[in-house]
Formats: sequence, C-alpha cells, structure tokens
Amino acid sequence: MGDEQAVPARTVATRAAVRQAMAEVAAGTDPAPRDTALPDTTPADTALSGTGLSGTGLSDTAAARAVPGAVDPGWAAARPPTLADAAAVRLAAADLAAGRVVVHGFAHGYALTARADREVIARAGRLTGRPDGRPCAVTTVPSAIRGLFDWSRLPATLPRRQIWALIDELYELGPFGFRGPAAERVPGHLTAEADGVPRTVRVIAPGRHCPSNAFLTAALTRTGAGLLFVTAAHRPGEPPYGCGESARAGFGGEPDVRVLAHADDAAARLRHPFHAPAPVPVSVIAFHRAAGHGRADLPVLTLERAGSLSEDHIRSLAARNGFALSPAPGAVRAGG
Repeated sequence: MGDEQAVPARTVATRAAVRQAMAEVAAGTDPAPRDTALPDTTPADTALSGTGLSGTGLSDTAAARAVPGAVDPGWAAARPPTLADAAAVRLAAADLAAGRVVVHGFAHGYALTARADREVIARAGRLTGRPDGRPCAVTTVPSAIRGLFDWSRLPATLPRRQIWALIDELYELGPFGFRGPAAERVPGHLTAEADGVPRTVRVIAPGRHCPSNAFLTAALTRTGAGLLFVTAAHRPGEPPYGCGESARAGFGGEPDVRVLAHADDAAARLRHPFHAPAPVPVSVIAFHRAAGHGRADLPVLTLERAGSLSEDHIRSLAARNGFALSPAPGAVRAGG
C-alpha cells in the first residue's frame, strides 16, 4: 500500500516487552533495568555518520538563500503528493532548502517542517499563529538524534547508555520528544534555558519506521544541516491536523507551503497502536537535569509534556531501562 509497510519484527518484540513491563508495574514490582551493550561514548560526528547529516551549521548555499515563489502546477492537484512518491519527496526537500515550509505526514499525524534559520521560523510562526520568540523544537532522523545533545553535560546520576537504550525503544514505537543539553552545533536561537540549565534543546522525531524519514533525510542533505525546525501543523485557532485532506485544506492555498501527505492516513495511525491520534501532541521526556530518585532508588527522568504515548506506558519503559518517571509541574497535553 504505497509507503505503508508491515510492522517490523523488532517492533513486535518491543511491544511484547512493553506489555510484560507494564504488567510488572501494575503488579507492584520494579522491572529490572536491561543490560545494554552500547558504547561508552558517542561523539556527535559518529552519531551523524552514515546519514549524510554531519554538517555543523545551517547551509549558506544559493538554494538555501532562494526566495520562495508562486505555487507551481505540480502542487495544485486535488490529491496532495504523498510520502510514497519519490519525485514528490525530492521536490519537497528542494523547496524546503529554498525557504518554503513543508506540511507532511509525521508518524500518526502531521507536522510543519522548515529550515531552522530565524526568518523561516518567523514565517512559519505567522502561518500557525505561533508567538514570535517562543522556544523552538527541532527534528532530525532518529539515527542522528544523539549528535544533537552534549552528553558531557549530562547529570552524573543519569547513565547515558541507559538513556540511549530508552531513546531507541521509544523510537521503535513511534514519535517522541526529548529535551537535553544542546550540542555546540545547535544554534543558540534553537536552544532555551530550562530549570536553570543553559542551552537545552527539544528534539522531536517521528519514529524509526515512519516514511517521513526519507523526506527528512533528503531535506537535511539539501540544507547541509543536521537539524530542521518542526512544529504542529495547524492554522491559528485550529487543532493539529490528522489527515492529508485537512492539511491541504488548511495550507494548500499558501504559495510558500508544500503538503506531502501520508499515502494512507488510516494505515499510518494503525502503525502506531500505542499512540493516541492527532490532535494529541507528541510526549516529551527531559534529561537535562537530575530530578532525584524514585522507587527502588532509580534516577528520575522528567515527563516534560504528556502526549500521545500514555504516562503509564512511558513509565514502564523507563523502569525497564533503569529510570523512574516524574511529571513536571503543569505537564499537560499542549500544542508543539
């Protein structure tokens, strides 16, 4: 069915492990932390190697400086181009590099993605009603996420290998977000002080099995940067869009916006059975600061934003990887 594929065996195994862990939590026992065989360190360039995303800044190429133009006939069809169309993916990536924004299928919903320089972010904010100066989220492909964080600034009580294992498990299941200390390669306007910790970055990615990773890879390669700006796809006063038709209705008339739909929205939602559908946003965990210890003296991670993956589900996975979970004060389901 176009870009929709069968659920991989690794995902099935992960889901089985999740059910077991949740049963253990419900029974009042603490799942034992899993032993991981991950290396002790992951330099940023190593994390980005093999992805074509090892650049350290935003592109200064002529394509990146191009001025957005009028709607071309190929994007004016009644049915939006889809993530299953390789030519449409290449065109959308080129348009993003030229300064346009792209509304595209993102896991079980839709996101608005753009170059991460200030003027493009400001234009995207005007389209969505996002306040100017509001802290940003960034996205990349899951394999490049580690390179966006400065692991040397990780609190000593939070073992990095266990965080890496948790990141991998969560991205097997679908979309998720993390806040941590920002790597030097992350421009300052994409970072924020959080809980007294300077230069943190929130990274939101669609999950390892989302077809949008092909588009993100092409866009990252075109821009020469290791990250892109991302926010929820919606117009001012409206909830985030959950289907290609809504995305097209909301943004299709904008000359500087491209819409790249899921080939099958229903199949995209079915691929993420543990995630609540749009307009519920993506859940976010923070590891930029130590938040004490929880049950069984496990170090605590902070649930910064409650979202599409339930708190109980996240807690069970955190426990399997050696962490307790504590919601941040006021952690509620809110827009991206």
